[in-house]
Amino acid sequence: MLGDPEPNLEDALQLQLQGTVSNIRWISESDMLVSTRQTLYEVHVTASRFQSTQIPLQPAPKITAATLAPQNTPTSKQYMVLGDENGVLRVFQRAEGLQTWTLTLEAPKWHAKYGISSLRLWQGQIVSTGRDCYVKMFTLGDGIRITN
Repeated sequence: MLGDPEPNLEDALQLQLQGTVSNIRWISESDMLVSTRQTLYEVHVTASRFQSTQIPLQPAPKITAATLAPQNTPTSKQYMVLGDENGVLRVFQRAEGLQTWTLTLEAPKWHAKYGISSLRLWQGQIVSTGRDCYVKMFTLGDGIRITN
């Protein structure tokens, strides 16, 4: 007998989050977004365990693009930008030392109704591409400046 097989990542997440995992998207080397049918989580992965934080967005949309954008300001806010299959762009903000995310911007039809295919941080700006064939750029900060 060789012993019990090690659980795969999805099985381990299902046990911890107590729900069926419908979507996993890596947003950094050690952080991922995990959607269950009802809830969206940010999960920090270390060699020995998972630490999950619920994101206040229910029901959880199918996330098709995501990125983390650290902000180099005296307030040291971090931003998480999410795009979904319906073209909705959402920006969440977290202050240094806090574990909770706050929704600061929701832009329906950012890429029409066709979905956001990628989000990238480039030279201090967020670049989004969508299935509507547009590329849009914006800057995060105290106010969001949009450059199409």
